[in-house]
Amino acid sequence: MTTKTGQRILVVEDEKAIQSLERDKLERAGYEVDTADDGRQAWEKIQNNEYELILIDIFLPKMDGFQLLNKIKSQRIPVKKVVLSSKSQDRYINKAYNLGADDYLTKPFDSKVVLTTIDNLLEQG
Repeated sequence: MTTKTGQRILVVEDEKAIQSLERDKLERAGYEVDTADDGRQAWEKIQNNEYELILIDIFLPKMDGFQLLNKIKSQRIPVKKVVLSSKSQDRYINKAYNLGADDYLTKPFDSKVVLTTIDNLLEQG
């Protein structure tokens, strides 16, 4: 297994099955992975840890993904952000990009596409 030493990813997803699937896929690819069940828990982890990339669901309890993106942007935290959402309407996609998302993938998604997106974003630096 190739390890991506020091490359940490935070998966912010309230659906446990998706969270677990993404965590397993990313760990098998060699990434170090943390998870958060809601936006508030994610924000606490972001303030106390360094991540290279964050996978963010939009519709989260306690603090939604848009609010989380806004906090990351307003604090100028240098991290790549990929939104995973069931919403494919332009207004959601545009809002995410305006709040600093680096990419936006809609559910259901192919885990290989997610992994390729992550690899490409992290290679860009």
